[in-house]
Amino acid sequence: MRKGHLAMPPDFHSARLHLRPLGPGDAPAVFAYASQPGFFRYLDHVPERIRTSYEPSDAQVHIRELQALAADGFPHWAIVPHDVGVPVGAIRFHPAADVVLPELGYGLGPAWWGRGYATEAARAVLPWALRQVPAIVARTSPENTASQRVLDGLGFTRTGMDARGRWTYMLRAR
Repeated sequence: MRKGHLAMPPDFHSARLHLRPLGPGDAPAVFAYASQPGFFRYLDHVPERIRTSYEPSDAQVHIRELQALAADGFPHWAIVPHDVGVPVGAIRFHPAADVVLPELGYGLGPAWWGRGYATEAARAVLPWALRQVPAIVARTSPENTASQRVLDGLGFTRTGMDARGRWTYMLRAR
């Protein structure tokens, strides 16, 4: 396994969530949550056309991109509440731009914000990942106080600001 890459992941179950890889059949659910107004507000590197006119085919492309990253050692999971049965968001690792560590990212449809799902999902996957790498990094917009609360609650330490003006965080294996 290459430095910063993770082994093939298991599914995870928490009190309220099932975390599993997204598949092609999840495209309608991904479209449903990602097309909600506000979903892309704090996500950078998203083309303007996607921000203003998200299409069902964009969900299919996104799933294929996540599957390719997973095959390269950067896994993802659909966030599926037990009482809903379909994905309402996703949590993933991706290559960090400036360090050789995986970077944590997560997103939920705005209808699902404020329920603690991002924290619960991260608490399920982080111990598994930190058994494989010395640390995990994360970034968030300074305006995204909800994501900052998630990272703070998970024990991440703010380490500074990147060149694009986002707060940087790190969580070290214990």
